[in-house]
Amino acid sequence: MKRVLLISSVIILIHIFISCGNKKEAVLSSPDGKITAGFFIKDGLAKYSISCKNKTIINPSSMGFEFKNAEPLNENLQIVDVEYSSKDETWQPVWGAFSKIRNHYNRMEIQLQETVTPYRQMNILFRVYNDGIGFRYIFPKQENFNDFKITSENTEFRMADNYKTWWQIANYDSYEYTFVESPLSELGAEKHIKDSEYGWPAFGESVPGAANTPVTMQTNNGVYLSIHEADLTNYAGMTLEKVKNKNYLLKSALVPWPDGKIKVKGRTPFKTPWRTIQIGNRPGDLIESKLIVNLNEPCQFKSTEWITPAKYCGVWWSLHLGKESWGTGPKHGANTKNVKRYIDFAADNEILYVLAEGWNKYGPLTSEGGKPDFITPADDFNLEEILSYAECKGVRFMGYNETGCQVNEYRENWDTTFGFYEKNNISAIKAGHVGDRLAKKYHHHSQWGVNYYQDLIDKTAEYHINLMVHEPIKPTGKRRTYPHFLTREGVAGMEQDKFDYADPREHTVEVPFIRMLAGPLDYMPGIFDNKLEDYKGMQVQSTVARQLAYYPIFLSGLQCVTDMPENYEGKPAFQFIRDVPVGWDETKVIKAEIGDYLSIARRKGDNWFLGTITDEKARKIEIPLDFLGEGKYRATIYSDRENTHAVKNPNPMDIEKINVVQSDTIVAKIVSGGGQALSIIHGPRTSGSVK
Repeated sequence: MKRVLLISSVIILIHIFISCGNKKEAVLSSPDGKITAGFFIKDGLAKYSISCKNKTIINPSSMGFEFKNAEPLNENLQIVDVEYSSKDETWQPVWGAFSKIRNHYNRMEIQLQETVTPYRQMNILFRVYNDGIGFRYIFPKQENFNDFKITSENTEFRMADNYKTWWQIANYDSYEYTFVESPLSELGAEKHIKDSEYGWPAFGESVPGAANTPVTMQTNNGVYLSIHEADLTNYAGMTLEKVKNKNYLLKSALVPWPDGKIKVKGRTPFKTPWRTIQIGNRPGDLIESKLIVNLNEPCQFKSTEWITPAKYCGVWWSLHLGKESWGTGPKHGANTKNVKRYIDFAADNEILYVLAEGWNKYGPLTSEGGKPDFITPADDFNLEEILSYAECKGVRFMGYNETGCQVNEYRENWDTTFGFYEKNNISAIKAGHVGDRLAKKYHHHSQWGVNYYQDLIDKTAEYHINLMVHEPIKPTGKRRTYPHFLTREGVAGMEQDKFDYADPREHTVEVPFIRMLAGPLDYMPGIFDNKLEDYKGMQVQSTVARQLAYYPIFLSGLQCVTDMPENYEGKPAFQFIRDVPVGWDETKVIKAEIGDYLSIARRKGDNWFLGTITDEKARKIEIPLDFLGEGKYRATIYSDRENTHAVKNPNPMDIEKINVVQSDTIVAKIVSGGGQALSIIHGPRTSGSVK
């Protein structure tokens, strides 16, 4: 051990000598030595590069900024000093995919200064982990650099080759698109946009030539990487723009303020979000990565007992099918009698929360002309009676706050609304933001929008309210700091996948490797009536076994039991939804190819739950159970039958109970658009064995 520490010290001393002696470059490797970040100054320009296992994956790429009414800060730079350090700690999330997370990295902070007047200072901080790299810019407090307005962040990602790339077209107000698989050189190409815009129309407008993050890639050497950001605070969301006539070059493109030119307003001292590159040798390494959460601050709450990840159900699916309506009238779904029915269903099935969209006076979109009012109920909804009934049943009412983007009016009443919720044990809300602009002016993903969502996070924490957001800003790992932010939409989910022309089979095998790398998502699985024969133009192209598999696959702190209660009655397969947990102690990706197939195993205590899905191709996937602990287990397998079909015959399912140990292998036989769900419970064996 002493020899290893000595070698590490020598390496760090060499780095310090290079950077402070020649003042031209600095190099830092991951703790296992496989990933390296290089930084250097050439002709006064700051650049970085990244390699993995001695092969360059990001070529030298420029860094810096342009400002309104000030010279750019990206040239005439010199290295003043480089500070190195390392850290190795283990922390415990309140909830998530893991109960323990190792935060192990090497760090270098490069202090830069202009060689010409006004001699502004800028630091660049790198952290290199075994699963990727994060870097951020820091503007120290200084007399000659105070207030600023960023018009462009010139961070480049100059990829080393024309990597296979999975991306979503950029939109400054929505992430509700499907994904495109293409060569990197075709990222953002208009010919791909139409094919990615199925289902419910996204808000805002697509931005040709750019992509929302995360953007995931596979190199020619079999390395997988994904570009995103972490700790997005007081800054504009980043999209990736493909630079014209340079096929492999991407550049950060920030979401603007209303004038279209200014991206970020700030004052020193100031730090940007981390620019992140998750790196792995297989697709599953990206899902298992802890890079994004590790780059965020520790939990800010002294007590977290009030944070309650759980399943929820309620009046939602019936509204999107048109069976019931949001607004008051003969079909109004959120009436007292109907919501009590959901409360009974929740109580009988260990579901903590019941949501009722359209419960308040002006409905979900304030379509009746009123201002956001999330205390006054609709005429046929007795809130006091509902709250009392839910309490007697051990269930909690989830407040639905659809702002219709009237967020200034919403903010003005937070203390009144959330104070009322705290007093009446309404401990979770779903806050929606339907519309093209927040406050009719600001992009959802702009700096103004980011700060609005942060204010909502802070205010709900003040009143001990668990939070879900629809039409959100993307996740960037802040659930570590604010673990009451349990989930968010920002994905083309069941809301889109209900249409008969929407084929989600490949999409849902891509989501875990792209959108879910950013953080938890409210996809809303669990549909048992997939044919939807009573509803024109609707058909969920999925088998019921696949719907079960979504629960361990899609991470969410609020996991929806989406279908209507009557569609679960008398269905033995519903037992899996009753049994499956929400938070996990361990996550393992068993087998995966992006967009083709995926098998994820998650552990809670001594028990494991697995989800396996495929795209439009039927497959047989072998699942070794070597991840199990010692001892005996009872497995329940929910599988497609041979005659099951995602469109024509989605319901047939075999449910088999067998005994397993860690040396066994289970074969998942999956039809096109199908899946397999598996619960493995530690305990005494019953009769039977793996065949």
